Amino acid sequence: MPRQNKKAVTEPAPASPTPGMPAQSVFPDDPRPIEQERRGPGRPPKICEKCFKPASECKCAAEVPPPPFDEATVQFVFKGFSQLMAVSLSLSTGLEAESLAKIWNFQPGELMLMTPPATVLANKYLPDLLKGFQDELKLLMVLLPILISKVVITKALVGAHKKLHQVPDQTGKTPSQASERVPLAEQATAA
Repeated sequence: MPRQNKKAVTEPAPASPTPGMPAQSVFPDDPRPIEQERRGPGRPPKICEKCFKPASECKCAAEVPPPPFDEATVQFVFKGFSQLMAVSLSLSTGLEAESLAKIWNFQPGELMLMTPPATVLANKYLPDLLKGFQDELKLLMVLLPILISKVVITKALVGAHKKLHQVPDQTGKTPSQASERVPLAEQATAA
């Protein structure tokens, strides 16, 4: 089958009008792009756009991006945060941890509203943060539960110590018994 355009056979393929895009075929009826040729001798190497090193020396392509945070992970973080808040408030206020946990546990409706925007923010900011503070976060993940358990045990020991060592006053009542409220009617009859 004879070729229609002898000029296309003798001339080299034209360069691509836009950098990075493959050149178009010289045959007017053939819309397929010409395959990129391998780098020949004397041709400059491809340069990485991030680190500006030759592609053979670049390690940017070897970096694997961290997996994106899904909604289940974000909900797990919210649940852990609610537990942490309940324990810290219990330690600072002296209220029961169980009642505070009931207050601070996020309801399914609340989680449903908070999770999508929190997932977007987590995927936007946390990969860089995790990459930059990886060692610090490893220590925090180990140290935080240990410290919380030590504080909870210390609080329980202090409470037990107070109960054991309460000194009765002259009436024979301990300070906790003496501070109990007595109805006004009983006070009037006692006087």
